Amino acid sequence: MDGKRDDENAAPKPAADEINKFLIDDVPEATAASPAPGGGSASGTAPASGAASEMANAAASSAAAHVGAPLAAPAAAVMGAAPTDEELKAAIPDEPPAVSVADGGTPVEGSRLSRERLEQLTRHITAALKTVYDPEIPTDVYELGLIYKIDITDEYDVNIDMTLTAPGCPVAGEMPLWVEKAVSAVPGIEDVFVNLTFDPPWEMSLMSDEARVALNVF
Repeated sequence: MDGKRDDENAAPKPAADEINKFLIDDVPEATAASPAPGGGSASGTAPASGAASEMANAAASSAAAHVGAPLAAPAAAVMGAAPTDEELKAAIPDEPPAVSVADGGTPVEGSRLSRERLEQLTRHITAALKTVYDPEIPTDVYELGLIYKIDITDEYDVNIDMTLTAPGCPVAGEMPLWVEKAVSAVPGIEDVFVNLTFDPPWEMSLMSDEARVALNVF
């Protein structure tokens, strides 16, 4: 997250509930997003404990260095729905598993998975998360900064901490299930556990540069 300025003349930051003013009718037409997986920003990823979590956050931070084209949400996603199997298949890279530690991969302290495998899984999970869109805002949950933590265990389970733009979100019960479905589609992943939290509460500063471009928020 960027540091805050002490400039007294700076415009006040909109409150979280003001995000509703950026509805579909107010957003300029967007072009297709860059096809490269894992192009999200780490601005929405909170620090996590554990070697696998650190690897996930580091990979997301590395991917954040590139800001792609403005985002464009599928029509079904804008209305609010789980990603389809076809959307997930198109989004998640089709590639063989990265090298394991036993086959010469780089060891990671505290994990039996290699650095290469953890980075690959993080890229694939990020690509899957970018198929899940907030129903009121044409931007995916990853770029909105709703994903706080991604933790990959040695057993290939994934624990995700996420939030919503506001506790009263109309799909508060459904969106975690959409995230669970998306990440479960990643090859090699076993069980997915999604924890919904509002600590800390979401704020607009968590949005990535791509999300800001898509929503015309600067």
